[in-house]
Amino acid sequence: SNAAGFSIGNKGYVACGFVTSGSQYKNDLWLYDPLGNTWTQKATLPGMARNYCIGFAINGKGYVGLGTSALSNLNDLWEYDPIFDSWLQKANYGGGLRTKAVCFVIGNQAYVGTGMNNTTILTDIWAYDPSLNTWVAKASFPGIAVQLASAFAIGNKGYVGLGTTTTTDMNTIWEYNS
Repeated sequence: SNAAGFSIGNKGYVACGFVTSGSQYKNDLWLYDPLGNTWTQKATLPGMARNYCIGFAINGKGYVGLGTSALSNLNDLWEYDPIFDSWLQKANYGGGLRTKAVCFVIGNQAYVGTGMNNTTILTDIWAYDPSLNTWVAKASFPGIAVQLASAFAIGNKGYVGLGTTTTTDMNTIWEYNS
């Protein structure tokens, strides 16, 4: 449960997560080929095993980061190269330790935010530019601070919504203009 996913070309990837029956955090990566309806294990993420992490793809590379390990929340980001089946650590997330965050991609940048650090549910949003390997703070999420929200992009707009506060499940969607 609570794994990250991304797609490159016509293949899907699922990374990390948590196995409830064995209380085990995962750092594995699996490729799904819908044409053959097959799963193939790929290179293991070198970072800590985790769940509640983010995943996205830009320019033929996959990215996995943040989340919760058995020891703490995380702020690292890893780039997966499907041609070489290898991982490379990238710049740490600009917003600090983060779990249960959202992520969406507009153009060649990923937008990551909301979620929770060790004690507080947050509203900040940061943009990651893989060509510069940098994070830049953007306008914060204007809604109530949420974790476990949903996010997606259509064209040049991102959408963040649903999720939960510490006491309330939310039913709103907000539009982000890049």
